[in-house]
Amino acid sequence: MHVGKLLSVIDILRDYYGRTRISELTGIDPEREKSVLHGRRLAHILLEMCSRVRGQCKFSPSQLRILEQIGASQYLPDAIENKLAGMLATRDEKEPLEYLSGLKNFVSSMDTVKAAFDKIGIAKDEVRPGEAEVGVGIAPKQGTLTLEQLRDEARDFDRALRAFSEVAGEAVESPKLRVISSSWFEFFMLSGPAAALLIASTIERIVSLYKSKLEIEKLRNELDKQKVPKASIQPLKEHEDHLVEKGLNELAESFLDKKYKGPAGRKNELRTSLHVAMRFLAEKIDHGVSIEVAVRKLEPPKRKRGKKESEAQAKEMKAYKEYKKMVETTNRLGYAVAELDPARKPVLMLPAQKRAKRTKKKVETEVNKKAPTNAQEN
Repeated sequence: MHVGKLLSVIDILRDYYGRTRISELTGIDPEREKSVLHGRRLAHILLEMCSRVRGQCKFSPSQLRILEQIGASQYLPDAIENKLAGMLATRDEKEPLEYLSGLKNFVSSMDTVKAAFDKIGIAKDEVRPGEAEVGVGIAPKQGTLTLEQLRDEARDFDRALRAFSEVAGEAVESPKLRVISSSWFEFFMLSGPAAALLIASTIERIVSLYKSKLEIEKLRNELDKQKVPKASIQPLKEHEDHLVEKGLNELAESFLDKKYKGPAGRKNELRTSLHVAMRFLAEKIDHGVSIEVAVRKLEPPKRKRGKKESEAQAKEMKAYKEYKKMVETTNRLGYAVAELDPARKPVLMLPAQKRAKRTKKKVETEVNKKAPTNAQEN
């Protein structure tokens, strides 16, 4: 677990506990904590406060893994709401007090950890304002990689992210690694914000297609059980077989039409690269790899009170609002993989993409090309 990432998660939790008044309400009136009536009344108040900010606290797949590792799963927003509602629906008089006591202790421990980190100068891990990052997580069962496999994986991710950057009109270069974590094999890479939006949109589409495939598969099984003739089910099967390819192709064309501003002659080549990149991400997500995208917000432009806004300031504010909207969309779409079961089974069933084999002769040729000649050495 990366300590800076842990601190970022703690800050999100503490902000949620503050907005719902959990921090405040679980710490008041200690003399009444043994009162059953006080416990149920407090549970009612907390449930109402939680419902007011429902859906405003989101976690990425990597953040959910950290929360699971520190035992916080039962104190996440949805878990708290479900627990409070369940307790209040029963006649168990002691359960609210026991749960609220545990919640109070957890909130207190988060405050203690935060204070300790601040004291020894540990900062939370985040990109600079306006920057984006793409995170990849490989489950332990998939994490037994050889160096050769790791090299190939890195090369494929590099190619995929370069394709998105070119379509977005940003610098086409190898992404810079920011963080490498353990437990799950995780790495985080810097990305341009425009490319990040395309990657996040692709992730969201893949997750949507994955869910659609599950629903269609479920429907087909039900029809099979009902002894519906196979000829009647066949159109559904044909639709299912082409669903993923069609969905990704449509998204790729949308990117090229709306975002690509480069040379027209390069468009067809880039179309192929983009299709390969999207299929690559789909294949990884289908087989349990976690991919996420996040962009850090920019501070709004400073404006002096009482002074009339100039034309330049008006343009700056308009650009900021457009960028803010893009950031919010990216961060919403970029966490989509968190909606899937980490132990999911492959359902997209994309044909495996062929990877060029590196023969011994080819490797030796590459090495010789990189090796300096005697003339260069001298």
